[in-house]
Amino acid sequence: MRNNETESVRTAVAKVVRFANGIDSSDATKLTSSYADLYDFVRIVGENAKQDETKRRAEDLMSFIKNKLVIRSIGINTPRKYRLDALEYDDYTKVGGISINMTWKIKTLSAVSFSILWNVCEFNTKHENKYSDLGLAKASRWEEFVNWIDEVCAPK
Repeated sequence: MRNNETESVRTAVAKVVRFANGIDSSDATKLTSSYADLYDFVRIVGENAKQDETKRRAEDLMSFIKNKLVIRSIGINTPRKYRLDALEYDDYTKVGGISINMTWKIKTLSAVSFSILWNVCEFNTKHENKYSDLGLAKASRWEEFVNWIDEVCAPK
């Protein structure tokens, strides 16, 4: 946020490895998936960053994830969409083992997407605690970061 790497963040939101949301199995491209891999997100931001400080911080965080935080990460490619001529795969070999809550790739909602969003919101209201009340959310300022990403990626 501080370095205002908006273009690298937009690229990362669009290209980060995402995981199935468990709500809409027809969303093969994971437009509505809130689950993304932190290592891959940071890698993409770092590779596309304009400022050296952002690149260094990305490398530091990636090193921490790979060498100290995650004991073992196994990326197994699984088919996501069948075509007549080939299978398309999600490339899970790029993941680092930490799934994060991330803004959706899709920014304009169809009626189907709105229905999915409604179900997600209804599901979230059934949790005992709000995410913003958790110690991790407060310490990491993750919710603030995701809100900033939403602004950066909002349609113009």
